[in-house]
Amino acid sequence: MMTLEVPMSDQATLHTSPLSTAFDHLRRAGKAFVNGLDLLFTAHDRVRELNRLVRCTDAQLQDRGTSREAEIARILGPR
Repeated sequence: MMTLEVPMSDQATLHTSPLSTAFDHLRRAGKAFVNGLDLLFTAHDRVRELNRLVRCTDAQLQDRGTSREAEIARILGPR
């Protein structure tokens, strides 16, 4: 009896249908869209907070017990 060996790269594609591939592409596109919206909304909040920080004087920040550098680090988070 003769057996046919299929390379590993071809084995993965044997079980995918065009429909499942289309849904996978839609899922990825949807996820990218949602991630983009999340980035847009969080960026807007950060810009608003940075604008508020620009309007503060160093004396006001010192009264609050913080510094400009500390506030920037808090607003932008770890980089």
